[in-house]
Amino acid sequence: MASFKNKEIEKGLKKLNPEPYNNDHKYFEINIPGYSPILTKNSFSKKEYGDEYLKLIARDLFVSLHFVIELIRCTKYLEDYIIEISKKYKPGQLT
Repeated sequence: MASFKNKEIEKGLKKLNPEPYNNDHKYFEINIPGYSPILTKNSFSKKEYGDEYLKLIARDLFVSLHFVIELIRCTKYLEDYIIEISKKYKPGQLT
């Protein structure tokens, strides 16, 4: 089971070059040409989060839990994310 601090998760999400905005959570909007904006969020809390929380982020990003963990661990980047999305979905499919 993976466990990451909130700041580590945020740092990983920022690799996707999102347009961040705050509300009750930190929201991240990821824009990939040809696709609808992809939105996920992260908590303001300072606690650590495990697989269950990371699965929610993975679902929002249309990728696997493993991919999100690799993103946080700095072994995946925006280019990898675009490749991953384009393998699974055609432009216009994500809504």
